[in-house]
Amino acid sequence: MQDKPKAALSAWRELSRAILRNAEICGVVIDDLTGAALDALRSRLAAFVASIAPRGIRVIVTSSYEPAAGRLAELGASSEAAILAPYFTEEDVRAIIKDHDGPSSDMIEGWTRIIHLTTNGGHPLLVSAKVASLRARSWPESALAEDIGPTVSDSVRATRDEARRRLVDEIPSTDARQLLRRVGSVFDRADERLVLELARDEPSIPNASDALATLRGSWIEAMPGGDLRLSPLIADIATDVPEDERLQYRRIAAEYWLGTRVLNQRTLPLCFWNAFWGKHSGVLARLYQVIETLPLDRLRSAAALLSPMTLFRTDQSIYPEVPSLGAILRLLQFEVANAVEDDEAAGRAASRVITEIDELDVPELRLLQKSIAIPKLLLAEHANIEPAKQLELALDVRAIVQEIAAEKYPELSGATAWLATAFEPGVDLAGFLFASVVTRIRNSSRMLQMIEALDKLTEDDRNGFIDAAAISLHLTAGSFVHSGWAREQNDGLDLKPALERFNRMSEIAKRWGRKDILTELACARSVILDEGLNNRAAAIAVVDGAVAEIGPAPALLRQKAKVLGHSGDDLAAAKLLISVEDSVGLDNDFDRALALRDGAISAARARLFFDAIRLLSVRPESS
Repeated sequence: MQDKPKAALSAWRELSRAILRNAEICGVVIDDLTGAALDALRSRLAAFVASIAPRGIRVIVTSSYEPAAGRLAELGASSEAAILAPYFTEEDVRAIIKDHDGPSSDMIEGWTRIIHLTTNGGHPLLVSAKVASLRARSWPESALAEDIGPTVSDSVRATRDEARRRLVDEIPSTDARQLLRRVGSVFDRADERLVLELARDEPSIPNASDALATLRGSWIEAMPGGDLRLSPLIADIATDVPEDERLQYRRIAAEYWLGTRVLNQRTLPLCFWNAFWGKHSGVLARLYQVIETLPLDRLRSAAALLSPMTLFRTDQSIYPEVPSLGAILRLLQFEVANAVEDDEAAGRAASRVITEIDELDVPELRLLQKSIAIPKLLLAEHANIEPAKQLELALDVRAIVQEIAAEKYPELSGATAWLATAFEPGVDLAGFLFASVVTRIRNSSRMLQMIEALDKLTEDDRNGFIDAAAISLHLTAGSFVHSGWAREQNDGLDLKPALERFNRMSEIAKRWGRKDILTELACARSVILDEGLNNRAAAIAVVDGAVAEIGPAPALLRQKAKVLGHSGDDLAAAKLLISVEDSVGLDNDFDRALALRDGAISAARARLFFDAIRLLSVRPESS
């Protein structure tokens, strides 16, 4: 039934004639009866329903909105006769797709999920329009990405435009229209209390409860848990609202959600995004403070709820209105990317956050924000930050601690005192952060980059980092280098490239004058040759070369003994370790214990070997 009264009356005459001509009709569907058509046909429709009801003919009328109770009464129907069309489930969408002229069978599941997703979870009108459009175009694969992102397909746009025009025209009052636009201005959803808060904003909307009751159903949908949201057909109604008013309504929503004092998977995104899009700096700052004080597991969960932040651009400020808050939000973007394990996004955000902090005008604020940001950047598990940049950040935080400790900024000394006092002797915050960084290296390429970065530091800075890592990790200095090949071995990768990289590391480390680093690198190369490449002769040669160059370090002797043991020469392994048991590892009880343990194991194996020979009545001397 078209909206124009004359066209509606003409269609009505055709319907009446069809009923008279066909006595077998058992039902009538009148589609899209709205607006002027309903006004023109109201009395006729009531009479028509009354006349055919005795014949058992059922009348179904579809409309863009739920009719008022008074109109239902005119038709002799109760309020139960008005049924809201339910959203389609994936099974419903699948059935519609398969009905006729569907896609190939192997694409039905893919199309089902895409259509359900891109129609706001199965909105019936949007599903029908989208399926009809795709069917007419023979289901082109190029259409799989339609309606994902800011752009929408022609079919969905046309359906929304037409439905929006009809729904807005049919809003029963000015108050209801104003309330609808306010609700449409806030992010995602509201609840009844928030709707009434929006209505109280000046100029207030009288009888807001009555207006809300009118709008429920067709214009405002009820969601599980009592939430309310605009129908997807009119979700863009806020474009009619002036910018300053939209900001105001979002600020009201942000304050409301923060005022609930319950920030969970529902309220946290609602509070944050309303504050962000409403430019409510106070709520954003308070919200960040709340998030940062959460326990680590809850902090990660909270950050993950804000996952769209990973898509923010990093070539400009997130929040140029307040640069200091923009830097904080950039740091939050980094934490969100780390929480959702998006290494690349975290790396981009990490680089940008330091730039934005450096651009702040207040020196104290720069120092404070850097002292907070740098540890977060370097302790993050999922952040693609280049090793050279990691060392630069560690040195930067060391300079910050020293500057604060020099009492140049006494107002910061109390708040940041822990930065200089929370570590073991010989370790500062920079050294601790370095230890954390190197233990997370998982491939030889990354380890080579770290060795190259260390090589570019001054001798004091380089040695300070290496020694601090040894103290923090309670391991031999330089033992961190083994994390560069262990993962590749566990993953069954070809270790030839790893060996080449460790050879390069050894050449670099020779300039440092540190026997401990050369020892660990030699052991790593020997293990790669022995266990990864099955070249035990070369593995022993590497150890022998290192012993000739830097002396019989315990780790080298243990490694050679292990290679000999892998070769089946337990006797030689035992002799090697037992011959030096009185002198090996005197400066390190842990190394000495390991060496003696290996020697005892090898000696025990040798004794078992000789016992077996004796049982065979063979003279040991001839073996």
